[in-house]
Amino acid sequence: MEPFNVEKALEGTGEPFSPVDLAYVDDHVLRCSLVKGHFHWHRHIAQDELFLCHSGRLRVETREEVVELLPGEGVVVPKGAEHRTSSAEGAVALVIERRETKSKGD
Repeated sequence: MEPFNVEKALEGTGEPFSPVDLAYVDDHVLRCSLVKGHFHWHRHIAQDELFLCHSGRLRVETREEVVELLPGEGVVVPKGAEHRTSSAEGAVALVIERRETKSKGD
């Protein structure tokens, strides 16, 4: 077993939207990413994606709705839904998805 620390994992990257793999659980991965500004619209055809706000204020948008997350809050974006994340002031997102999921979309 190896412990991990979200803040330490992000120390090596100051670039927003550059996910860092924290842990693997069977065929899923826990990733963390700095969110600042807007990510591009994209979709994952065959995978759901869970977003959990670790710090800051995280906005998760689909073409149908917008969810504002505070630390400790999360949302699941269903497979096939076009979506993007954003944060005006900066946030840290934890993401749970299948290992093969391409962060930039299909």
